[in-house]
Amino acid sequence: MDNMKICTACQFSNELSNTLCERCGTPLLILLPAKTTIPVPDNLIQSLQRTQPTDDGKIVTSSDGISFYLVGQEKPIMVKGEVRKIVFGRHSPGESMPTVDLTPYDAHLFGVSRQHAIIFRSDNGCFLQDQGSTNGTWLNEKHLIAHKLYALESGDLVRLGQLGFRAYFETAKTVYTLELVDEVTPGQQLTPGYLEKRLTPHIIALSNAQQILDKMQDHPLSVVSIRKIEAEENGRISVTLAGARQIIRLVESQLSEWRTARTILIERLRALNERVRADAQTAEDVKPISEPLLKDLRSQINEFAIQQTENIAPNLSDSMKKVYGEKLAIAFQALLFSPLQPVAAQTKDAVTTPDTV
Repeated sequence: MDNMKICTACQFSNELSNTLCERCGTPLLILLPAKTTIPVPDNLIQSLQRTQPTDDGKIVTSSDGISFYLVGQEKPIMVKGEVRKIVFGRHSPGESMPTVDLTPYDAHLFGVSRQHAIIFRSDNGCFLQDQGSTNGTWLNEKHLIAHKLYALESGDLVRLGQLGFRAYFETAKTVYTLELVDEVTPGQQLTPGYLEKRLTPHIIALSNAQQILDKMQDHPLSVVSIRKIEAEENGRISVTLAGARQIIRLVESQLSEWRTARTILIERLRALNERVRADAQTAEDVKPISEPLLKDLRSQINEFAIQQTENIAPNLSDSMKKVYGEKLAIAFQALLFSPLQPVAAQTKDAVTTPDTV
């Protein structure tokens, strides 16, 4: 391949003498660090036809990072972790490296400056700032004033010179819909009594767990708010919440998987409890059976909660991990024994492996 030029747009192998790709017409470049930024004519984008991002593709996101989908590229660039300041630009020898180096994406040709723009992240969201670039920065095709902060929403289109990308991320304000099914009384109507006795305690348990997660990470406490509750004909109950981002992700992944592995034990305890409710006189007969089972399950819940605490907040002291683990175990127990459980996740479509910064 050393005697060929690979098109960055369609990956076609071209002869070294070619200046344009034989397949798609994209200019072929030798990507060397540029000391200056070329002023970009307004009509240059017309000669660099790239596929626009589509809404029907699978979007790769991360609960603790940002995904950037460059126009014409299938794989996203991902900045993971608690990075508060993300610099976009081009690498130049002797200068500091930008967080996202766009040199491999024809940045010089597209008019991207060495220090072009910055995305600032906070607990309240993301903000975009142009750094006085040569060819400017646009947000949803609105030209930005240099050095002024602009609020950035997930899915917004950002253009640096003529290089465009969409940013996808999550914040504490991100809205999620959790689909639940009642395992005890499937198809139950959504009556005021059902809301009070079944659904409200479940949402309160989610809210309590989210705030415990916030505290252990030293984050501002999330205010979990209900945006919509909907009952479907198939018995599913859809609950749309804001402020419960982390706990919903945890419930739909690790907690659901953990509970599935212990379904027989949980159902056995539930059946014993129903016997006592139906006939209080059987309590003494049931107690010798249920107490050891309940003790064992609670021990397993505590171990699981402490493990999650270590994964989420590894920098906590051992004593604080135990404290938060015990608090989380109480919230987990309420969710695990609730008759309302998340609908089993369907097999997910395969996604492309993202480039990680």
